[in-house]
Amino acid sequence: MDFRKLAEEQKPSFLKDLNTIISINSVRDEATAGPGKPFGNGPKEALNAMLSMGKRDGFDVKNIDGYAGVVEYGDPDNPDTLGILGHLDIVPLGEGWTKQPLALTVNDGYLFGRGVLDDKGPTMAAYYALKLIREAKIPLKKRVMLVMGCDEESGMECMNYYLSHAEIPKTGFVPDADFPVIYGEKGGAHIILESETSTAIRSMHAGTRPNIVIGKADMTT
Repeated sequence: MDFRKLAEEQKPSFLKDLNTIISINSVRDEATAGPGKPFGNGPKEALNAMLSMGKRDGFDVKNIDGYAGVVEYGDPDNPDTLGILGHLDIVPLGEGWTKQPLALTVNDGYLFGRGVLDDKGPTMAAYYALKLIREAKIPLKKRVMLVMGCDEESGMECMNYYLSHAEIPKTGFVPDADFPVIYGEKGGAHIILESETSTAIRSMHAGTRPNIVIGKADMTT
């Protein structure tokens, strides 16, 4: 089976579906949160779009109360499961874009758009890999579960809920960011600095999330 050839044949469909997901501003929004949409309208729309694609292509799909979704392939009675963990939420759009952040732009072989690298692009790539396997009718020893969270960028509340309300895969991996070039992180630290020492600084603000590179910083003295 020539996976590269089959993937190339699916490229127009892949790009169309990826554009559908990229066009959704799925930043967590407390103002529109509610039952079935714990992280607001955007993450809910992105999750519904992915699950609709799964139904369209003949997969079994599950909506875990708006916190996460699952696209499954394989014998539903097979307890041996492989999990692929992605996420559909994004960090705020930020400033200084030279391309439209909420549209997929293809330029000189590169893809641009918020979430292309983290994590809508890798999640869609995993989905299409599973789609190719299903269409080729390749028998699997494991039941594959593509688990898609909706709050990875703001604290993992999606996975905390999933762990206590849904099936946990036996093994798995996370295609996020520069996977497979980068396939692990040593950890991170969120530090709060406080002082009662007098200073000339009246206020200071930088960045929109603790997990993204600061694009702009302001200070008032």
